[in-house]
This record gives sequence, C-alpha cells and structure tokens, in this order.
Amino acid sequence: LRARLSPFNNRWCEPYNFTPDHGSVALLPAGTLYTSLLRPLSQVCPQLLSAEYEHSVADACPVPRTLGLHAVAADIERGFLLLLPRCVPNALRWVRSLTEEGGGFECKLIRTKEYSTVPLAFAQQLFAQSGSRRKLAELASKGRLVGMQVAAEGCLNELARRATAWNADAGGSGAAAYSAASISECAHMSHIFFAAEDSGTEHT
Repeated sequence: LRARLSPFNNRWCEPYNFTPDHGSVALLPAGTLYTSLLRPLSQVCPQLLSAEYEHSVADACPVPRTLGLHAVAADIERGFLLLLPRCVPNALRWVRSLTEEGGGFECKLIRTKEYSTVPLAFAQQLFAQSGSRRKLAELASKGRLVGMQVAAEGCLNELARRATAWNADAGGSGAAAYSAASISECAHMSHIFFAAEDSGTEHT
C-alpha cells in the first residue's frame, strides 16, 4: 500500500509456468496456511517476533484472496460488482465483508482489478446493458474504479442488496457501487473490465 500499488491488481492465482514441458502449475488448496509448508518464522527467528504476534498478523494481508477462473465451477452463479470513484476508499472493507464467513452469505472472489482512470468511451461500453448507462458512465470516468467478479449461489440478488445498502451509506448524489443485474450483464461487464488483462495488454 505504501508503494501505491493497488491490492486489487494481483494475479497470484495465475503464477507463470517456467517449466511448461513438465505440465501445468498446480495450486495449493484455498485456505492452505504457510505453516503447513514452512516452519513459523517465530520459531526460526524468535528474536524478530513472538509467536503471539505472528499469529495475530497471519491473516492481515491487505491483498484480497482471489481464486481465479479455473478454481470456480462453471455452473455456479456469477456476479460482477463495480465500486465507483467516490467509494473506492471503502473497497477493501466492503470486499472483505463479501468473502468473510457469517451473515448467511459468503462468495468466492474470482478476480479483482483497479483502474486509476478510464476513458468515457470505455465506461460507456462497460455500462452498455444498464438502463442508466449515460449517468453511470459519466460517474465511472471521473476517477478510480474497482471491479470484481464473484461467484456464489444467489450472488446476483445479494450483490444488488449490498450495492443498494452501500449507496445509502455513502449518501450524497450519484451511485457509489453498481452490481450487474443479470447473468448476461455480468458476463458483458466482466469481459469489458478484464479484457486488457485477458489479452495481455494491461493498462491502469
């Protein structure tokens, strides 16, 4: 965060395969702790940190844990959530509320991305299937955007409910969050938002 790198621009679920002749990269199961593979640092260098402190920061990584497209079954309902410029400071807190257990809903975070700015034409294309596309596109082109693709049964309805609540909490004029209203719109927005990443021509 201090290096001004966005925690939402990560592809740690897609490591580069340096030895393709030996097969594909195998990922560890989600939730695997580093202590399953390595000795805790507090045991290796107890003079650096205590076991209590290491345990307290074990889950404090600011980077959202994305699973990647390959890790989510194709038949699970998918949604797309966009956080507009005026609510991006709340993004990490809101994303964690989606992926943490409890409250009767827990989604799988497939992938995330942040743009520092986007052209109006890009925003118009992004909201092409929305009934308020002109107004939303204008808002989206005014600053940073955070988008995320998620999966969970009933996630379209849940994301719509969350977006409504977050917009109410943000107050003021204009939307703070927007969720795709249908499977079709989710597919469209995901395709547009992650197109540069998928094609290998990323820009931020």
